[in-house]
Amino acid sequence: VTGAVLVGEALFRRLSSERGSLPSDRSYGWSITRWLGSEWTEQRRKSTPGLISNEARKDDRVEPATLSIEIEETIDDHGAVSLEISIFAFTTEGERFELVFAASAATTQLLRISNV
Repeated sequence: VTGAVLVGEALFRRLSSERGSLPSDRSYGWSITRWLGSEWTEQRRKSTPGLISNEARKDDRVEPATLSIEIEETIDDHGAVSLEISIFAFTTEGERFELVFAASAATTQLLRISNV
């Protein structure tokens, strides 16, 4: 796996890993499952795209100015929140990609990574 798909996979791992889980980079990771496991407030809803963007920008293979994030939210009858997150970006090599994954308080699931 190379290019944009490799970068997409790395972003998925970064967004589904606990902060500090990489010994060589203690700022690596932002556990979206932990984020969704806390009380889901309007402030959390509004800040989620920015937090995802900030974490994605830490990967120096992502062209920061090209990041676009879309989030589809579902709340079940028990108040549990699930998100489908789409990240569109270019690599610093000029390859455009889309990363789509689902997230809940229990798990993350990679849905697709594609060159677009």
